[in-house]
Amino acid sequence: MKKSQFLIFVAIFVQLGVWAQVPQLFNYQGVARDGSGTPLASRSISIKATILDGSATGTVAYSESQSITTNQFGLFTMAIGSGTVLSGTFTGIVWSTGSKYLKIEIDPNGGTTYSITGTTELLSVPYALFAGQSGTGSGTSQWVNNATGINYNSGNVGIGTSQPGHTLEIVDNETNGYTGWADKRHLLRVQNLNSGNFSNAAAIITAGPVGTASGLSLGHSAPTYYHNPDVSSIFNIEGKGLNIGTWGATPAPITFATGTPDSCKMIINGDGKIGIGTTSPVSWLNIEKNVSGGDRVFLRLENTSNANSALVANHILAGTNDNSNNLELISTAQSYFPTTTPGSGFGIVRSGKLALMAWGSDAYPTSLISFYTGGSPSNPTASLERMRIDQNGLVGIGTDVPKTKLHVSGGDVYIDDSTKGIVMKSPDGQCWRITVASTGTLSSTSIACP
Repeated sequence: MKKSQFLIFVAIFVQLGVWAQVPQLFNYQGVARDGSGTPLASRSISIKATILDGSATGTVAYSESQSITTNQFGLFTMAIGSGTVLSGTFTGIVWSTGSKYLKIEIDPNGGTTYSITGTTELLSVPYALFAGQSGTGSGTSQWVNNATGINYNSGNVGIGTSQPGHTLEIVDNETNGYTGWADKRHLLRVQNLNSGNFSNAAAIITAGPVGTASGLSLGHSAPTYYHNPDVSSIFNIEGKGLNIGTWGATPAPITFATGTPDSCKMIINGDGKIGIGTTSPVSWLNIEKNVSGGDRVFLRLENTSNANSALVANHILAGTNDNSNNLELISTAQSYFPTTTPGSGFGIVRSGKLALMAWGSDAYPTSLISFYTGGSPSNPTASLERMRIDQNGLVGIGTDVPKTKLHVSGGDVYIDDSTKGIVMKSPDGQCWRITVASTGTLSSTSIACP
């Protein structure tokens, strides 16, 4: 019976997945020939592949069979690791220890009577399989299991842990203080070495099928970046939503710090209260600072339009949001079209009622309402009190110590309508209007009491 010969002309190609799980197979090609060297063209053959440990006659680590059809040149390709298992497991091969040999047996008739045998040493261990293995060998590869190395376990990669519970898990125990970029507490670093005007680096986190456009981007731009250079950013690409939150049985705050890591500039407490300048806000928006001078402006609303309808307003509402009980604090631009109100600040009460109240406290029981005009940011002392309503309801104009219900000091009371005057009530309950005649004499006219 004529025997076939088998010639390996392409050895091994390794398939490597960089971030995904490493495929548990490798490619193999060969040419099947008969005893005279003629290729077994377009022929269905059976191949038995065996991985031997240590030598050409060593222990069988793994064995499988496959049915293959050659092409017109007798060429065949097979993925070792994907056949019918005859012995062992492909994932159980310890690539990191000892030499490995590949034994190929062929039945040219497609059965299980393997008539020829060829054995060759795998001089280069399939490195992707070596790297992906969770073995305990002592080779030089960084994928060998050890307490602080890189480990592979059931599809998970662990750095610093031999039992990773996630696709990629990095574990370390560093307690040193901040030492800049050399700080070993930085467990992961992503860097783009390019210094062009479009250079930045980002890590994108996304969910959904392959090709999903949106995702969370954590990035940093190079000092040469054309827009916002040397800036770190967090945003959702493709214009989708961005949620920032804390979860837990006990509501936890979100803090925002600038300067030093411990310098909190803003906080959102677990109950939703926002504090700026304070870490203990007592209202829904609490702005707090100990300053003097120009920095005393804690909140600024500005409309930069110069159109004749330009104004800026702050609406304060209680009850349902239908503007029926709404206080508007408004400032108009210098170009505002009603000629009587350009560059003015005023309030509008939608309900038709406006209350100005000054409440005292146990520490300061005296309360009053004062009205000031004059002065400017560069000359604030020129602003003077023009009118006051004290805690007893006495109104003083030109005086801060009113002695009657209306006390005018340092000026006149002017009535320009000669038919109007001062209305007074006599002891008998009748009301009289006091006016002045053209001769300067006073006269009184009985009127209905207001």
